[in-house]
Amino acid sequence: MSNELGAKKKMLSLWATEKNKKVIGKCFNEITVKDKYSAFWKCDFNNPNCPLTVKSPEKVYQTMVRGGVVCQFCKGTNIEASVQTKAKNEHIEKYWHKERNSAMGYLPSIKAATSNDYIYVKCEEHHWGIYEVKKQKCADFTYGHIACPMCNGKQATPYNNLKVKYPDYAEKLHPAFDSELILPSTSDKYPFWCNLCGMYYLKEVRHKTSQNQGCPIHNSSHKFSRAERLLKLILNEIIGDFDKKYLDITWEKGHRIEIDLFECSLFIGIEFDGNHHKKRIQVRRDQTKNDLLYKHRETIGMALFIRIRERGLPELQYHENQELIICEKHRNSFIFLIPAIQQLITLINNRMQLNIKSYSDTELLFLIKKYLPLTSS
Repeated sequence: MSNELGAKKKMLSLWATEKNKKVIGKCFNEITVKDKYSAFWKCDFNNPNCPLTVKSPEKVYQTMVRGGVVCQFCKGTNIEASVQTKAKNEHIEKYWHKERNSAMGYLPSIKAATSNDYIYVKCEEHHWGIYEVKKQKCADFTYGHIACPMCNGKQATPYNNLKVKYPDYAEKLHPAFDSELILPSTSDKYPFWCNLCGMYYLKEVRHKTSQNQGCPIHNSSHKFSRAERLLKLILNEIIGDFDKKYLDITWEKGHRIEIDLFECSLFIGIEFDGNHHKKRIQVRRDQTKNDLLYKHRETIGMALFIRIRERGLPELQYHENQELIICEKHRNSFIFLIPAIQQLITLINNRMQLNIKSYSDTELLFLIKKYLPLTSS
């Protein structure tokens, strides 16, 4: 009996007097706990931003007796734990779909920041999610995960596409494809024109834009990846005269073996192996090159062959005149090359009985900043 009295008292506190009188024409003293018609009820937690809940007096009464919560929107979310408090204001302003979320009763001030419910998102800047339905987990939204593919860099925009960022590459793209719709960092392959071959070749766009990779047959016309070009410039200042070299040894498809960096007076060969060397076919080619270079060592006259490989690549087997240097993962600052160059100098000095000057981190950082602008094209 006490539960029933308490439930009725609670129902009175939630009764939306003006709304109910205007819409259904009833006062609270006119209803019974068995009425099945819809009525309007205020938030259990007195949240002024919370929409009114529409439920019958019977359902509200049953909820009260069970000790439940009538408000179907708020559920007691504290403002300090809401999306409004936890998310960035500019993020809410730009991506929170006010119309659709409000219709669901989802407001930033009452929606729990860590909720796994899906909320509606949009981006007016890129006309995304306005006319079509786009959703995102509320918790992901709160912590800054941008769903708009153009804002998060997963889709080309008028300001971030191959034509705008890399017009020279866009000109060599096959005319069947629109360079304005291609993201410069995409791993998708597209056909590009090679002036020497007079034909198109397939290449991942990101490999062209980040490493300047070109035609696999006439790669010398696109000489080096950016890391290799930077290594060449720095090593040519501190050691000798390094350049790409093609050996008189043929291997796959009758092509000659090439060495990324070769110093013809010291007979030192250097190769830089980036992330794409993790592919199975590339691992096989790298190992075959190691074996062929050792097999023909007397013909080549190579005194020392060094591989600089990014950490995490598959292991290779090396022969007596071959060495390995492990460097950290590629970063656009290229400071990951500093320890590798220092190890390279020490290795060459020890193996070749030379006395090349050691370089500090600061000195090598200066050289990187000096030469890096020269590797952008």
